[in-house]
Amino acid sequence: MVYVLIWVIVGGTATFFGPILGVVTLTVINEVVLRQLGLDLWRPLFYGVVLIVSIRYLPAGLESIPQRWREWRLRTQGDEAPVAEKGSGPV
Repeated sequence: MVYVLIWVIVGGTATFFGPILGVVTLTVINEVVLRQLGLDLWRPLFYGVVLIVSIRYLPAGLESIPQRWREWRLRTQGDEAPVAEKGSGPV
């Protein structure tokens, strides 16, 4: 049951596809990387580290990456329109 919670948290909870993204991503990593390298016994440690990193740096889960990438791209290109500060408009 702990792995199910990790899949949901890592994938994201805002949409239907967030947990599915978490399951697919972590299962591929588990099956391809950990089993190929013979690190099956390290799976709980790996999942714990992924959970901590996800909560720290991606609190909205993997599903927030496209939105964060778009926001970053807009900031770096200078396409973002200046936002009026509260109270600075006409009276």
